[in-house]
Amino acid sequence: MIGAGINDGDVVVIRETSSADDGDIVVAQVEGYEATLKTFRRRGDTIVLEASNPAYEPRILPAGAVKVQGRLVGLIRTY
Repeated sequence: MIGAGINDGDVVVIRETSSADDGDIVVAQVEGYEATLKTFRRRGDTIVLEASNPAYEPRILPAGAVKVQGRLVGLIRTY
């Protein structure tokens, strides 16, 4: 599992956007270099990026350290 319920071999469809609502699955650029696919939540002046895999702790970051690059709008899974 990669993140946000996405499995190896899945194809995701991302709509380019710089904004997100709580609960959206987003492509987020973290601290200017790392891109990750996570569930997005705001908590005051911080952003929480949550993995769907419970083995990974949520990442809590200052809002300025996270830039939304896109939002998940589709998933293609083959069996």
